[in-house]
Amino acid sequence: MTGAKCCAFLAWAAGDLGQLAAAAAHGRTALILAEEAGHPGAEALALCALSKTAYWDGHAGRAAALARRGYEVCPPNTTRILLACQEADAESALGARIAIGRARQAREDTAVDDDLAGIFSCGDVRLANYAASTYLKTDDPDSALRAADAARPRPGEGVGYGTWGQIHISAGIAYLMRDEPDGTADRLEPVLALPPGRRLATLTGRLSTLTPALTGGRYRSDPGARALAGQISAYCDEAAGAMRLALPAGEETTG
Repeated sequence: MTGAKCCAFLAWAAGDLGQLAAAAAHGRTALILAEEAGHPGAEALALCALSKTAYWDGHAGRAAALARRGYEVCPPNTTRILLACQEADAESALGARIAIGRARQAREDTAVDDDLAGIFSCGDVRLANYAASTYLKTDDPDSALRAADAARPRPGEGVGYGTWGQIHISAGIAYLMRDEPDGTADRLEPVLALPPGRRLATLTGRLSTLTPALTGGRYRSDPGARALAGQISAYCDEAAGAMRLALPAGEETTG
C-alpha cells in the first residue's frame, strides 16, 4: 500500500514536470500495487494520477473514464471530489456539468480522511478552480469569473501555487471571452511572475492555448494583446528549459 501511494505521488509530480512517459509508468505501477494490496484508497490515487497523465497527453476520453473509475472505488474523502473534477475537466460541456455537480455532492459527503493528503486533496479552492474551468467550457465567462473570484480556503485548507495559478488563468480566459484583454493581462500577471522552476507543465500547457487568440482575429493589430502573447511565449520557453533540468525523460510512451 505504501509503495502504491509513493508511486502515485511520483506519477503526479512527473506529470507536473511534463514527463508524461515517466508519469504513466509510475501510475501503472501504483495501480498494480494498489490492486494487489486490495486497497481502494490507494487504487483511487493511482487512477487519479493516471487520469491526469492521460488528459495532458491528449486522451480526454481515457482521462474521463479513469477518473470515473477512481471515483467509483474511492472512499468518501476529498480525493473523490478531485476525481469528479478531473472527469469534468476531460468531458464535453454536458458531461462536465454533470461531473462538477457530482464533485459538489462528494464535498458534502466527505466523511473520512484522505489516504494521501496534499496533491490528492480537494478543498473549496481547488473545487472552485475546476468549476470555473467548467463554466468556460459551457461558454459562461461571467460565472467562471464569479467562481474564480469567490475561491476562498476554509480554515486549515492548504492550497498549492499551481491551483492558484490555474484560477488566475481561468479568470484570464474569461476576460478574453468577454473581449477584455486588459483584464486578461491583469489576471495573468501573478502567473507570469512565477520563477522558471515553478512554471509547471500544467500551467504552461494551458497558457500556451491563449497565444493564437491573442495574435489572430480581432486582436491581430492590438499591441497590448501581442505583447501579452510574447510574454506567454517567453514564459513557456523559460519553463521548458527549467523542467528539462528537473527530471530526465522516461523511455516509455503513454497509451
